[in-house]
Amino acid sequence: MADGQFNPGPNRWFLVCVALGLAANLLLLVMALRHSGDGLAGCGDSCEMVLQSRWSRVGGVPIAVLGSLVYLLLLGGMFRRAQAVLVSGLGLLGWGTAWFVFLQLSVLRQICPWCMAAHALGLLTIAFGVTALLPAALEPAVWRRGFLQGLVATVALAAIQIFEPAPLGYRLESANTSNNDRPKQTPTSHSGRLVEMAGGRKIFDVNALPLLGDPTAPHILVEYLDYQCPACRTLSRYLDALIARHPHEIAMLVMPVPLDRECNSHLEPSADTHPGSCAMARIALAVWKKKPDSFPAFHHALLTLPPAGEAGARELSKKFISPEELAAALADPWIRDLLQANIADWVSFSKDTPKLPKLLVGDRHILHGLPSGEADFIRVMERELGLSSKQGDREN
Repeated sequence: MADGQFNPGPNRWFLVCVALGLAANLLLLVMALRHSGDGLAGCGDSCEMVLQSRWSRVGGVPIAVLGSLVYLLLLGGMFRRAQAVLVSGLGLLGWGTAWFVFLQLSVLRQICPWCMAAHALGLLTIAFGVTALLPAALEPAVWRRGFLQGLVATVALAAIQIFEPAPLGYRLESANTSNNDRPKQTPTSHSGRLVEMAGGRKIFDVNALPLLGDPTAPHILVEYLDYQCPACRTLSRYLDALIARHPHEIAMLVMPVPLDRECNSHLEPSADTHPGSCAMARIALAVWKKKPDSFPAFHHALLTLPPAGEAGARELSKKFISPEELAAALADPWIRDLLQANIADWVSFSKDTPKLPKLLVGDRHILHGLPSGEADFIRVMERELGLSSKQGDREN
């Protein structure tokens, strides 16, 4: 650097890492813009979930833009032989990498392989950068100042992300129907409590469909989901928290919609698909048919364990029903009819966006996509259902 105090070998690799890191951030930026679509965080791969989350932006600016600027700062510092700039850039890169890895592992609980590859490049950049700087015999104060600047900048960025108004990440729309539409009842095996949803477009038999919670609860939600959809798996945690908060007020019907061409012919050729989801949905419904009381535990296991596919779902089902019971239940045409009815509902409710999960709320609203966080979701649901947050606190 200054006075020619570069170590040529490490410097060359440092330059390579900086160039690759810049390219990786530009690629993530393109991916974020390509996945922006209708602005909803919905079912897709893990990278889409991460890149469409509230944590992928700060002040509306994609994080990949800021990452690219850090690498440009490093390039500028390298070619201008500005030691302090390089140390500050490495500090920014190190603390920023730690923050965004933490978010994926602990907050989002989703891993974007492309993001992690970019973070790995960041760590390599730091390693080669420090190696290149060591021969310059920098004063300890320079190192402390650079890494402190990186820490302060990262804390500021994190504070903005935490406290700025979170984007909705979902769409809550009215589901009014025209006068020519007639309520359509979902196929059921017997009659019980009936509830109309989606502006009268659907009638559900609460006692004859897979249910989580108290069947006598005054508020019934209906969720359309795919067991391998990352957004659906995240929303399941939010719904668990909501029902636990209002156990006597809210229950939920579970309506599987496999995003799998094996049973869903309505998927676009370019759509993200989840092979094995048709089989998983059939097995979940079979467990409900044979042992309704065991369904909540089986349902939660499918959503909390790593996506299992058909083989994993069959193995898991052995904890709840025998293979013979499973085979008998799978032969019931009701399962096929219910899945096709659910898929038809998904098509009907997907005029503006096909994204899952979809949640029927009250009798006239549909929530599309994934809210920005659990607290935001609970606040919206309590408002829509007319439930008091204080009431939830008392019930707990």
